[in-house]
Amino acid sequence: MTLSRPDCRRSASFARPEAASGKPIHGGGSPGIAPAIGQLDVDKSVLGPYGAERRWSRMNTKVLGTALAVSLALLGLSVYAQVTRPYHSGTVWQIQFIRVKPGMDSAYKEWLATDWKREQEAFKSHGLTLGYKVLEAESHNAADFNMMLITEVKDLATLESNEQKYDELAQQVIGSDEQQRQGYRTREALRDPLGTRVAREVVLSPQ
Repeated sequence: MTLSRPDCRRSASFARPEAASGKPIHGGGSPGIAPAIGQLDVDKSVLGPYGAERRWSRMNTKVLGTALAVSLALLGLSVYAQVTRPYHSGTVWQIQFIRVKPGMDSAYKEWLATDWKREQEAFKSHGLTLGYKVLEAESHNAADFNMMLITEVKDLATLESNEQKYDELAQQVIGSDEQQRQGYRTREALRDPLGTRVAREVVLSPQ
C-alpha cells in the first residue's frame, strides 16, 4: 500500500520560505528581529515632534496665564483710579463752647465786637484763618452752653503749625501776656468757657 504524504509537500513548500526571497530569516546575530528594531526606530522619530509640541503647548499656557494675570491687575488699577467718591474733606473748624452768665449777655457781646473781633481780623489778614462766626444757642440746663465762637482754618496742619504766630499777633493786637491774662480774669465775671472742639467739614460733592 502506498501512503500519501501531503505533509511532506506542505513542509517542502513551507520549510524555507526565505529561499524565495533570498533573505534568510534565521541566522547569526538574530537578524530575524531586525525589522522590529527598525520599526522602533521609526516610532521614535515619529514620537519626537509630538513631545516637542506638548512642551510648546505647556509654554504657551504659562505665557497666556501670565498675560491674563497682568491684564487683570491693570484692569483693577484702572477701575480703582476711576472710583470717585461723592464727597470730600473740607476746612477745619475750631469751636469754643461758652456759657454766658445771666444778665451778662450784652457786656459779653460788646467784648466780642471789639477785642475778639480785632484779634480774629488780624489772624484772617495774615492767612492764619479763613473766617470766624458767633452762634447763639438755647441752653438745655444751667450748666449748658448758650454761645459758640467758631474759627475756620484751612486744615489741621495750619492750626497746629502756626501757634507761635497766633501768640505774636495776639500780643500786637491785645497786648502783652499779662494784659491778656488780666482780660481773661475780667471776662470770668461774664462767661464760663466749657471747652473747645475741632471739627472737619464734609463737603457733599466730588473733589
